Amino acid sequence: MNATDKMLSELLDAARKNHVLKQELLQTRTAKDPMDAFCFCAQRNGFPITVGELFEAGEQFTDDIFCSCNGRAEEPIAEWSDAYESFLAALENSCASEGESGETE
Repeated sequence: MNATDKMLSELLDAARKNHVLKQELLQTRTAKDPMDAFCFCAQRNGFPITVGELFEAGEQFTDDIFCSCNGRAEEPIAEWSDAYESFLAALENSCASEGESGETE
C-alpha cells in the first residue's frame, strides 16, 4: 500500500467515526472544484493529500489492471473510476450499512 492509499484509508476510518468530518467530505461534491475542496478538508484534518496524489492513485489502479501478469484486462474499461469518487462511495456505503449510531459529533 502506498502512502496516498494509506492516508485515504486512515481518512476513511476517521470519517466513519466522526459525523462532522463525514459530512464535510461528502459536501465537497457540490464545490466548484470538488477534488480541491476534498484535499483542503483532508489537509485541515491532518491528512496531507494533494489533488495530484488523488489522480495518481486512480491512474495507478488502472495501470495495475492493464499490466497484471495474471489476467490483465484485454478490453478497454468502459467506465473509469477515480480515487475521489471511490472514496466517497466507500464512505457512503460503509455508513449506510453500519448505521449512524457509532459516529461522534
